[in-house]
Amino acid sequence: MPCQWAHLLVKLHGMTHQTRTNRNIAIIGAGAAGLAAASVLQRTQSVTLFEQHSVVGGLWRTNDNFKHTALYPSLRSNLPAGLMAFLDFPFQRQLIPEHEGDYPGPAAVAAYLQAYAGHHQLIPKIQFNAEVTRVSPINDTQWLIELADRPAQIFDAVVVCNGHYTQPNRPLIEGSTESGLSVLHAKDYINPDPFRDQQFWCGAARPLAWISFEKLAQRPSRFIGVVMT
Repeated sequence: MPCQWAHLLVKLHGMTHQTRTNRNIAIIGAGAAGLAAASVLQRTQSVTLFEQHSVVGGLWRTNDNFKHTALYPSLRSNLPAGLMAFLDFPFQRQLIPEHEGDYPGPAAVAAYLQAYAGHHQLIPKIQFNAEVTRVSPINDTQWLIELADRPAQIFDAVVVCNGHYTQPNRPLIEGSTESGLSVLHAKDYINPDPFRDQQFWCGAARPLAWISFEKLAQRPSRFIGVVMT
């Protein structure tokens, strides 16, 4: 949500001022990217956001006990709040618990995104619990949005902001099935308690390496090591 979203805002701001015709635009996803796109596009266009869950936040939503996100309760952002905030909406200090310091956790970021959506009056423009199942062109100027539990809708343009952390890329480890080895992805991690008194090994990119070293290695388990990829 830091600098890349700032670039997105600038780019979309230019698009809106170059486009004189009011168009009906669909935005898939009400996470950080979807909210940023909507806040700018709504200045000159008609926007509708489709969010498959019941709240805004995307990756940062915390209302499902972390079972369907890549987050975990003790996670902290890797940027200070003042740097990761949108250009037009500072991160309110009162949203961050004192013990988290300048690096907010999932609940604080989720609250910030909710406040951002409210500030820009985006909530009435969001269709919640709306799972988009298919997007297809009707002709050169219109798109058909098909949804899981409601009638399809037609739009002039579509902005896809559905993220890329929904489905984990699980490694195929030869012999793991036969040996009964439990192979987990970083997305499966919520807290270190299930790993107590267990021997484990991590082959990891940075996110899982951080989990293994900072969380799991502190438990009375046998921590073999991490291989960075």
